[in-house]
Amino acid sequence: MPIYTKTGDSGNTSVGKRRCPKDCPEAEVIGELDELASLLGVIAAEMDDPADLERIMSDIFSLNAHIMSEGKYPFSGNPAWLEKRIDEIWAEVGDLHHFILRFTDPLAAEIHYARAICRRAERRLITFAKGKEWLDEGAKAYINRLSDYLFALARWVNRKNGGEERKWAHK
Repeated sequence: MPIYTKTGDSGNTSVGKRRCPKDCPEAEVIGELDELASLLGVIAAEMDDPADLERIMSDIFSLNAHIMSEGKYPFSGNPAWLEKRIDEIWAEVGDLHHFILRFTDPLAAEIHYARAICRRAERRLITFAKGKEWLDEGAKAYINRLSDYLFALARWVNRKNGGEERKWAHK
């Protein structure tokens, strides 16, 4: 069977067992989460220990399955685990008393970019979630916490790799 099906040529796609426009809220949030997971895969390929990112990518796949199945497939993500990891990382990098314009380490910069994509995915998830009582409430908390985790991870990687936190200075 070829990879192409031509079933989406008219602008519709399959979301679970339904066909819907490729720009419907379900397709939007699934696409944003897919983009995030893909970028996390790139980042994981560059890390010495990608175990956390692989767990997160699995959680993102779980969230997509949860959305596509209209809640029949359970969401496996755990916001408390992310909070624990954030606290551990933050204890190493220290408190922050300024805005960061950018990180000088390339991998940290990629992680920071993933944080921005995560925020966009969160906005799409919030829009999609309206009126969806079946959506696991932990999903919104997980994605919100994930962007915090990615910010903490970017700081940690930047420091570990000898990078600088270039401060934003209001002019």
